[in-house]
Amino acid sequence: MTASAKRNSTSRRRSAALAARAPTRRSTGPAKAAPRACALGASGEAIRAQVEERLGEIRAIQAEMSEISRRTVSASLAAAGTAAKDMSKVLQDVVAGVIQAAGQAGGDRSVSIEAVAKGAIAGVQEAQGNLVRAAATIMKTALKETNAAGAEAAEVARSALQGIAEGTSEAGGNASEVVNATIRSAFAVADDLGKLAREAVRQVLAGSVEGWAEIVKTRRAEMEKARKAVLARAHVAPHAAPQAA
Repeated sequence: MTASAKRNSTSRRRSAALAARAPTRRSTGPAKAAPRACALGASGEAIRAQVEERLGEIRAIQAEMSEISRRTVSASLAAAGTAAKDMSKVLQDVVAGVIQAAGQAGGDRSVSIEAVAKGAIAGVQEAQGNLVRAAATIMKTALKETNAAGAEAAEVARSALQGIAEGTSEAGGNASEVVNATIRSAFAVADDLGKLAREAVRQVLAGSVEGWAEIVKTRRAEMEKARKAVLARAHVAPHAAPQAA
């Protein structure tokens, strides 16, 4: 190879190496505008207002169901005790009653179980029971009762998990640990269900651990912020200057 050819070959290799190290340039085309909400006419505004009102009513009903569940579980555990056998019987009774009530009333089982699971966890916490064991019992009973009724089990599993996660987080428990244990229980029960129900439950809950961990983290930060705000107000109040008579 001649000296000239060697220089050209070395130059090409050097250029290729520099190109490989150079940062990739991004397209500087015009930025896409964010999609805007549709401007509502008279009909749209009318239905929006009515739907918002109904959704508010649903949330109020869910809160009431959660409170009923909390009181029932707390009182029942106070009477029966928080041993594993006693607690399981109480929670099985409560969850089965809710699933049956929703079926007989033609209601949404998933909406009902979310509220009741949240309240049940709060009731167990008040009675100083084991939250991990309670959550597993709630999930297992919800899936078995729903499957026995011939209803869709996957959405009930998702809703039960949401209620359990929210209830645990608000109770100050280890929500990540409880959620992980609950998902394991759901998978174990799903193995006893029919093939379609088993696959549906697995698909719905797949990846939920990471998602709920993030939700729990955010919710815990919000609760801590609210707690600090209450403490700050309590600290300032006693030092407030007395008003003139």
